[in-house]
Amino acid sequence: MINKSLTSLLCLLFLTSGVTAQVWIQKVLSPTQINRYEGHHLVLVDFWATWCAPCIHASKQLTNTQEVFRRDLTIISLTREPEPVVQKFIEKHHPGLTIALDEYGRTFDFYGVNQMLPWSVLLNQRGELLWKGHPADLSHAMIERFILDNKGRKGKTIIHIAREPEANPVRVDKEAFMVRPSDSEEFFLMISEKEVTFNGRTSKLISELLRKPVQMVRVGDDPLISARIGILEWNKGSEHVLDKLLNAMNLEYSVVRENITCYRLTVKDKSLLWDDKQLNLGNFNGAYLTGDESLSVDNATVAEFAFRFSGVMDHPVYTDDTSPELHDWQVHYKYLDLTLQQLSNEYGIKLELKKGKHDVHQFIKWR
Repeated sequence: MINKSLTSLLCLLFLTSGVTAQVWIQKVLSPTQINRYEGHHLVLVDFWATWCAPCIHASKQLTNTQEVFRRDLTIISLTREPEPVVQKFIEKHHPGLTIALDEYGRTFDFYGVNQMLPWSVLLNQRGELLWKGHPADLSHAMIERFILDNKGRKGKTIIHIAREPEANPVRVDKEAFMVRPSDSEEFFLMISEKEVTFNGRTSKLISELLRKPVQMVRVGDDPLISARIGILEWNKGSEHVLDKLLNAMNLEYSVVRENITCYRLTVKDKSLLWDDKQLNLGNFNGAYLTGDESLSVDNATVAEFAFRFSGVMDHPVYTDDTSPELHDWQVHYKYLDLTLQQLSNEYGIKLELKKGKHDVHQFIKWR
């Protein structure tokens, strides 16, 4: 059990292959009564939020998981919300897991966790990332295998307890605009009240700004970049941000028409569309969650759903529907036959593969 009275800042510091994997925790609000942390334990960090309904369901499953693997696993549920909000949740729900704060968002940023919650990472004592994904996808059989594979593999560091909070938290400039090369393939786009942080291919950031399928965006050699954009800059609009990005990367923008194979999404029966009360994935419209087989989108128009759906399909998805009504979506995408059947039966939507002329957005270096 992690002693709440001793912890105001808790750091897990792991070393592996010269890279330090870290978990910063400003404060433990509710220690678990199920088990006590031991140096040989695997550590599962469960990223969650009080507003995230799927997170609450996942926490119930993880509480059972903690009980089953109490001798070999420590689970820490980490949120970046204000302490009073989380404390109120704890008093109402009495969770069984260790609940801790990451108020500065450093751990969320480190692992590229955005609004797609819940999300989890599993680490061993060497700081090796064993697994990441939706906690519902981590089965007991998988955990048993990880425990067996890591028996006796202790690292040089364990959980360290510091008694003082972070003295000088990083100041975020709300008007900042910084873009630099990145060596990480991992994609994340996270929006907070202070800034937007991004990592991934340049085409992916441009896709988000244009709200066009990434398959329709071409960027030279498509370099990996890391970006920090102050929220005041971000709120000036996508055209402003795109213009600054192109200037920073010395890119020239053009649009060409090409024959492209795409999925055309047409709403045939609007009465079958879900309302906006079926999901609760976030505190903003368009929050989405991608699982191994399904895509969930909260409070999104048909056009926004088509854009998000493009990200999990083998071809871009487009629609002529411009209606402003918001709907909730939870659609299977792994097997096309099931996808077509579900879209037709549950949403009154027809999805057709067609080839035709479409805009392709090209970005090349200035000469």
